[in-house]
Amino acid sequence: MTTSSLAVMERHLIAYRRLWKSSALSAVLTPVLFMVSIGVGVGGFVDEVDGVPYLAWIAAPLLLSAVFQQTAQESTSRVFHELNTTRTVHAIVATSAGVRDVLVGRLLYLMIRVQFSTVCFLAIAACFGAVRSWWILAEPLVAAAVAIATALPLTALASTITDDTYLPAVSRLITVPVVLFSGILFPPTKLPEWAAAAVYASPLWHGVDLARAAALGQRPDWPLWAHIAVLGVWSAAGYALSSRILHRRVYDGNS
Repeated sequence: MTTSSLAVMERHLIAYRRLWKSSALSAVLTPVLFMVSIGVGVGGFVDEVDGVPYLAWIAAPLLLSAVFQQTAQESTSRVFHELNTTRTVHAIVATSAGVRDVLVGRLLYLMIRVQFSTVCFLAIAACFGAVRSWWILAEPLVAAAVAIATALPLTALASTITDDTYLPAVSRLITVPVVLFSGILFPPTKLPEWAAAAVYASPLWHGVDLARAAALGQRPDWPLWAHIAVLGVWSAAGYALSSRILHRRVYDGNS
């Protein structure tokens, strides 16, 4: 982390001041709506999953779903517009900051937003009685790991897009399927083997497994080291790709 990275983070926070009220309202309303509509509504038709009430079983994964979607939005359409519309990235690297500072500064900014949303979600989940273990205090770390493993690969992908008509396809083909089939609403064991294998490759599923285990005070389905390894691979590969692609876009004139 460098001074330039912190300056990039500060720039994003200053720009965010115009939106923070609506974002803060969303951070409070979203978990309430999720808990009522899915946890209570759908939960009214589902007695238990693996011996756990459906509301408690689904609460922590819903948090990871919200984190994933928030991160995906920031790392696709926002990155696209900063590269192609406002050319904010080009302006930043025209200073003493480099491409790595752009990436790290954006991640720091995302961490602040993700942690705020996480705390709000956990507080509301506790009010609904969906928290059963003090291990839930590890949830912010899980949310941060999923956000990083999501943001960097999607930043790399968004950096290759020069036409905004492709952005909806990213949501329909990546974001929505990942949310629906990452063990949030039902266990991956209910899927065919080939589909379950694809789910286990998703960074969101690893976060969901860790988050659910923490909220319920249980062991995760996979060993902790395996979750860390998969999330680490996504993060490292995403960082390498996004650094390379962004460097080409802003320095080599491939706009």
